[in-house]
Amino acid sequence: MNLGLEQLQAIADLSQVGYSVVELSDPSDAETWVIRYNNQAASTASQMDLAPLVGKRFLAAFPAIRGTPFIDWYRQVLSSGQPLEVPEIRYGDEHVPEAAYRVWLSSLPGNFVLGQYVNVTLQRRAEGRLRKLNASLEQQVAERTAELQASRQVLREVTYASAHDLKSPLRHLQLYLDQLRDTPEEDLGQVVDAMSQALERGVARLDSLIEYTELSSSDGGTFATIELQPVIEEVVDGVRGAFAEAEVVVDTTVSRVTVVAAAFRTVLRELVRNALLYRRLDAPDHRVEISVKIVAGKLQLRVRDNGVGIPSSQVGRIFQAFYRGHPASTYAGVGIGLAVARVACETAKGSLSCEDAPGSGAIFVASFLLGA
Repeated sequence: MNLGLEQLQAIADLSQVGYSVVELSDPSDAETWVIRYNNQAASTASQMDLAPLVGKRFLAAFPAIRGTPFIDWYRQVLSSGQPLEVPEIRYGDEHVPEAAYRVWLSSLPGNFVLGQYVNVTLQRRAEGRLRKLNASLEQQVAERTAELQASRQVLREVTYASAHDLKSPLRHLQLYLDQLRDTPEEDLGQVVDAMSQALERGVARLDSLIEYTELSSSDGGTFATIELQPVIEEVVDGVRGAFAEAEVVVDTTVSRVTVVAAAFRTVLRELVRNALLYRRLDAPDHRVEISVKIVAGKLQLRVRDNGVGIPSSQVGRIFQAFYRGHPASTYAGVGIGLAVARVACETAKGSLSCEDAPGSGAIFVASFLLGA
């Protein structure tokens, strides 16, 4: 099939691939090369109208090509007669917006070289976004996997610790039941009281374990606007119990705040309960200081006491479930309160830490995200 020049140009004008024909008048002198044809797709790809460049010097039209391998590639294709797919290039000058191109060069009869090129800038941008998205997803998967592994490890530790810890009241109950067989009637009340106390300890441990488990599997809760002073007073009154003689001082520079209210209440309750419980048995005055303020865009809760304090060797373990830093015979805590506070903070995307208290006592600092 024989096609005329006009027919070939008409076909090229219909193509979505950019076509450009350059005449290498003197292959050894690139300054003499002339642009003989550009199709419409070539203008689209380069984001400029190339029609006025037909008949102009190649290097005058595209000055940034000087000193690049492009000149050698044109000569190579013309001399060898073999088509060449050149490495992906980026081109731009004062007239042509910079873009990425895929280019193929082929020789034509005479001293002509056909250039075919496609603007792949949008494709490369999309690929870059996809790479970033994949990296982000991989990071999220890795973080989630690490969280799940950590949760499984914590669950194993809590299951072991709770099973071990619950054995104590059950063993005591068994001993008391054995004693009942040989206990005189007048002494039964004393044994029953001891059994009741053992049951209460067991129930308290189970209640704490249930709360810990529920918090660990929760989504953190919802934000709510609360009046701080009434909430603090309510929580403190709820946990004072037998520690009514302790002095509790509240200092807050914030009256109303939007936080994950359930998490704030849980953390405040456990930190105050811990502060009230671990008092110095040899000191008559026990003091708990509660302060709430905004620090670095977060709500900071700080609870300080002048109690027995925390040995430096135990600071890294006090937030573990059922870890006890002091003998159960001296302090009646269940051993899970600080673990509950930690989990409540974490599920609400907050943080909880322990600081050194100069002199004696302990300082706990919890931070909470603020809602809109």
